[in-house]
Amino acid sequence: MAGYKYKHSQAFRAVWYSSCLTVVLGMVAWEQVPSNKCVNIGDPVTFKCALSGLTDIFPLWRQLTGTIRTVSDGLQVDLNVCSTCSILNETQGEYFLHISTVNAADAGTWSCSQFDAIPGSQEAVLTLLDLCSVSISVTGATEDMPKTYTCMSETTIELSCNLAGCGPSCVDTTWYNGSEVLSTDQTLTLTATPYHNGTVIYCSAYTGDNVLVASDSIILNIEFAPFSAKLVIKANDCPPVYGCDVFANPHPFTSFPKQDFNGSEVKVDRGQPVFCTAGNEYGSFSSENVTVHFCLYTGEKIGIGVGVAIVIITVLGFTVWYAIKKKLPCQKVCDSNTTGKEARKDNSAEVEKA
Repeated sequence: MAGYKYKHSQAFRAVWYSSCLTVVLGMVAWEQVPSNKCVNIGDPVTFKCALSGLTDIFPLWRQLTGTIRTVSDGLQVDLNVCSTCSILNETQGEYFLHISTVNAADAGTWSCSQFDAIPGSQEAVLTLLDLCSVSISVTGATEDMPKTYTCMSETTIELSCNLAGCGPSCVDTTWYNGSEVLSTDQTLTLTATPYHNGTVIYCSAYTGDNVLVASDSIILNIEFAPFSAKLVIKANDCPPVYGCDVFANPHPFTSFPKQDFNGSEVKVDRGQPVFCTAGNEYGSFSSENVTVHFCLYTGEKIGIGVGVAIVIITVLGFTVWYAIKKKLPCQKVCDSNTTGKEARKDNSAEVEKA
């Protein structure tokens, strides 16, 4: 029983001491605390720190990451440590840290610490947007070339937008396919299809004012079996030259089985059937079977041209001959009529004289 009373007394004393300590330390309270800042190099910035209560201890401003240093004690600033720093103290208890011109060394975590306050310090992060960078990492695909990732169709891939030096709450990320917004999350998951082949995916970081801070991009190389093949005329000669228009990746080999020919183009005589087959490591596909349209060989074209020329020359010659023939008899009749009239005039004149 005595032991129990002793233990109870020890526990009571511990609680009492703790309460007293809390009351004493709690005489100093935080009125304003610093908040995270996002600025550019050369901008000014101010961190707020204000306390209430009686104390003989003044707050300290320290940089905890990046350039580790103590820049002020109360209202006194060590200008050898930070020549652009000052303490703003418009009212009692305010110890606002002001940096007139931010430089790269100022980026990091800053702390306003007060020994007899609870908690003993308040922290904030200064982010320089000029130093913010974005990089995309990909799982589920292989980077065969810089910024180019390869995978098979129907593969699920995950893209992560990694921020460095951007600080908390300074930027938001957005995924784009061209101008199309895909997501505003930190990660993007998609199932690769043939239509993603060659797609450029962007991840961009923006400030709250929608100002672009940094961006990164990758190219998707999606491999798939041919699922479309179409005959196309490459040269409209006789015989015509046919090719095989194929949608596949990697580029497939093509053949023309009816002509027993392997290659990208083939000449096919008129009236002959033709189709193409395309295949790669993932599969193959064949086009429809067609029959070559009617065409004329060069010799046939020359023969027809000569024949047409002969017909035209014959028609023109006959037309000229007929015109000349029609004109000549008319001239003789006209001449005889004129001679008769003149003779009658002469006879009339002689009669009048007599």
